[in-house]
Amino acid sequence: MKITDFKGEEALDLLVNIMEPVTIIFADKAVRDAYKSQPKLQLVKTVVKSHMAEVLEIMAMLNGMSADEYKAAITIPGLIRQVLELINDKELQSFLESQAAETESTASGLPTENTTVEKTSRDS
Repeated sequence: MKITDFKGEEALDLLVNIMEPVTIIFADKAVRDAYKSQPKLQLVKTVVKSHMAEVLEIMAMLNGMSADEYKAAITIPGLIRQVLELINDKELQSFLESQAAETESTASGLPTENTTVEKTSRDS
């Protein structure tokens, strides 16, 4: 099933459920770099090699199965077809681009602690 086939509450459930594995995948700098510079199939290789559990979780949700059910049911031709559908889905590409942009760190260092100075009688 394509991600764009989900509508209404079913789409919201899917979004909530795939957010965590997608965030984990795109928190990986190697994946973000590959997304920017590699052909789609090379990107798929990078993602699957580094994040197989998250990919299986996402694919299973798209097929209405648990990860274990999906692993037991999927065939190589079926997996290739589904992966190609996913990487060619324009709406999913837009979502992934926004996710990649959000997970990039823009901070240049560690956050600093807010401090307050108590006023003393000498400060008055």
